[in-house]
Amino acid sequence: QNQLPELTGAAREASLIRKITHGKFFGGTLADEHNFKNMSGRFRILHIAAHSFLDDQNPLLSCLVMSAPDDTADDGKLHAFEIMQMKLNAQLVVLSGCNTGYGVLRKNEGLISLTRSFLYTGVRTVAYTLWPVADASGARISSSLFRKLKQLNRLDDALRDSKLEFLEDADPLTAHPFYWAGYVVAGKAN
Repeated sequence: QNQLPELTGAAREASLIRKITHGKFFGGTLADEHNFKNMSGRFRILHIAAHSFLDDQNPLLSCLVMSAPDDTADDGKLHAFEIMQMKLNAQLVVLSGCNTGYGVLRKNEGLISLTRSFLYTGVRTVAYTLWPVADASGARISSSLFRKLKQLNRLDDALRDSKLEFLEDADPLTAHPFYWAGYVVAGKAN
């Protein structure tokens, strides 16, 4: 298996969000599939900053890449079909990774994606990306989103304001929509 590039922005992103929310942080080897499956049902907000892969042939095999300790049967890939079987109590899931809302459109099924898998569990709202995202801009938008959520009660307003804040500080290159426009929300906005 090819070595994936380190998401240095994700570590910064998680640290900033932890400070804003006073939440629990699972990074490095603690950010494994086994811990996620066992602990995610305890939280009302889940923020996942990880690599993701889309399987065009079998979209239920699309996955989020996590750590894989040697002492479990988990392979470090949290597949869409596994997510659908989980019992989650989250009202909000933020998927900060490439193509987390992208999927395969199937007749009579709709769009099958990682986002849909989380919504299938009963999660009220999922913030996700429509295309590959830049690590640094993702960290800025995600951390700003959580700061704004503490001030506003609507997720769509908080996301819009986070994008506008990003654009205020952007240089001509990062002002391109590629760096900020791919972040969207599905579900309830309040």
